[in-house]
Amino acid sequence: MSRSECPFPAESYDIRASYTRLSKFRACPALGSVSYAHVISGNPADRIITESSDQMIRGRVVHDVLAAIAHHCFTNGVTRDAKALVECYNKALMDHKPPQSVMDTKPTPEELLIQFASSHEFPLLKPDEMWGAERSLWALLTSPSGTRIALEAKIDLFRITGDRAWVNDYKTGFRIMEAEEFRLREMQLPLYFMVLMANYPNVKHGTGTLDWVARDFQQEKTITAESIGRALDFVFLTGDMIADGIKRVRAGESVEEVFPPRPGRACTPFDGVECEAWSQCPYRASGGSLLLDSPQKATETFAEYLVTSTMQRARKGAVSDFAAVNGPVITNGKCLRHKIVDKCEVPNRDAVVRYLYEQGKLDAIQPVASALVEKGEATELAKELAEAGLAQIVQEPSEKIENV
Repeated sequence: MSRSECPFPAESYDIRASYTRLSKFRACPALGSVSYAHVISGNPADRIITESSDQMIRGRVVHDVLAAIAHHCFTNGVTRDAKALVECYNKALMDHKPPQSVMDTKPTPEELLIQFASSHEFPLLKPDEMWGAERSLWALLTSPSGTRIALEAKIDLFRITGDRAWVNDYKTGFRIMEAEEFRLREMQLPLYFMVLMANYPNVKHGTGTLDWVARDFQQEKTITAESIGRALDFVFLTGDMIADGIKRVRAGESVEEVFPPRPGRACTPFDGVECEAWSQCPYRASGGSLLLDSPQKATETFAEYLVTSTMQRARKGAVSDFAAVNGPVITNGKCLRHKIVDKCEVPNRDAVVRYLYEQGKLDAIQPVASALVEKGEATELAKELAEAGLAQIVQEPSEKIENV
């Protein structure tokens, strides 16, 4: 079922939603309202189709390949198949026909798939195990205030055995998320699990994994009743805000007043993706500068600035302190906060992670933790990192894809 095909009749819900739509709205109401332009006006012709960025197209290509190779491996009872992965990749290129700019976007689709093939393998399914890849599942929810929400979860990969489920979401980007974005991202897996439970009532327990393919880093979490409750609160609160805003606009208030822009991380391009509401945003006229018209707004903006600048200083300081003691550190030449350490020219690579680990800078460890844990190098530090959920020890030798 495609993303546009909701299984519920239109009269049974007030708004359609997904994790992406809701998180965009929470980041910036003006940005989030783009998805609901035709709902706000009541005219289907007002639906806004936003242009896909190179990163979005790359993500679709890679997700299609990973769904296809999952289907191949599960159907044929194998854990990996490099030749089949190449065939899936070639088919995805024919289906999407991505422009050269997509193929040149770092990390490239080829680099992502080589990384995936060298570090991932699928489990062998049990006889009674169900699974799905790139599946859109829906749930019809009603908030305490009465907003009826048709909620979609497009799940990259899931498996169900008895009353237990495992949900995986692939991330194809490379940047490090800021604190608020990471907090919202933590809602994603419980939200997916909640929709999965609505479609498979026998499911009672589960585990979710956010898998940053480019980094070979997986964040696995047990899905708890508390995390599902927080995700449900997030859906209801945001859904109520959207539904109430639509009613106010239909009653005569302006869209700009009801869905104001919220300057922040969505205002400037990240990963090359420009804000979808930028062309109609009043901040564009001022070159993206923030127009503060109240003490409260100024205070909130200053608080956001303190958080982001402190995070950036901590990361730069960690690398600078290490370099002062151990020698030069090579970065990717772009932005230090997006990719902390590519590799370091020191005799003992463990020193980078050991230093950051001892300093308690766990967020800065993530980009380099998996690089530490190479085949045959399961050091005591590597074991500590694995126990802390910051790296995964792999004992088997890796394979590279050929011809990709």
